[in-house]
Amino acid sequence: MSCNLFAAAKKQGIAPKAGTVPKEPIKEISHVVRKGETLSSIAGRYKDVTYQEIAQANNIADPNNIYVGQRLKIPNQTLVPKAPKTPKPTPQIKQPSDETSTCRPDRTGCGRCKITVKLLNKLTRNYGAWFMGKGSRSTIYKNEFKTYTQIHNFDKEKFIKILNQKMHHYGIDKSCYHVAHFLAQIIHESAHFDTTLEYGSGHNYEPGVHRDALKNGNTHYGDGKKYRGRGLLQLTWKNNYKAYGYYKGVDFVKYPEKIGNTMEYAIDVSCWFWRHKGAVYKKYNAKGDINILIDHDKKNVKLITLAVNGGYNGLSERMHIFNTILNEWGLK
Repeated sequence: MSCNLFAAAKKQGIAPKAGTVPKEPIKEISHVVRKGETLSSIAGRYKDVTYQEIAQANNIADPNNIYVGQRLKIPNQTLVPKAPKTPKPTPQIKQPSDETSTCRPDRTGCGRCKITVKLLNKLTRNYGAWFMGKGSRSTIYKNEFKTYTQIHNFDKEKFIKILNQKMHHYGIDKSCYHVAHFLAQIIHESAHFDTTLEYGSGHNYEPGVHRDALKNGNTHYGDGKKYRGRGLLQLTWKNNYKAYGYYKGVDFVKYPEKIGNTMEYAIDVSCWFWRHKGAVYKKYNAKGDINILIDHDKKNVKLITLAVNGGYNGLSERMHIFNTILNEWGLK
């Protein structure tokens, strides 16, 4: 400014002091309320202003009473508003590929131990239709299994999909050895995917015939037939049907055939049995969990057969299937 004007301003006390720069004039800016914003969060985006000052400048009696699209005056601003903080990107977890050198070959997540129709056809030697009930001439068996229409010639890809889902749900796919043992046992017990119902009549489970019938819940004649083996692992005994029914919320004591005539249950019950009802309790403190046995002794097919079968029926075939699977998957 000119000397005369500066002198006049100084005389009135409004001239800037020597050596200082005049402050930038205060700017009045506005802010449009967005979804999820509050007066506090809005105040946090600007410098040197509180939510009370914003409320006062906009005649807002209740700080909570603002709405989306409302234009608010932001007082005392000399700077542009601070940009909202950009959230840090979520770190991406790199999934190991089949070629990853650090990937343990016994882990299912590494892409090994993949179950395919080609593999199961080879293991079962059943290249035709699955679950057709061709392996028994028993009239009692045929009369019941012929009603299992949802099981007959079950789609192989759909079967594998359900199998993978159930194994994952029950934690059976924690390693390739667990999956290999499970496959070996269900293939043998289902007669190479021919049946979800025991071939026999169930007479051997009747009270007075089997010494363990009463303690397993078969107290009346006819219970042996009613609660004979069903599912891929042939769930047997009334008490087991009752326990699984309690777990699933379904009355399998009243409707035992559901375990055999629905593939969802036929697979699910086998996984449930694997984790809860194995016949080996004391060894490794397994308490019926077959996974624990494998954790301690990953190649002991004899032990796993005892847990599934209660004995060693078909042990040689179970061992052959298990070893074939290991060879197919390149496991030692």
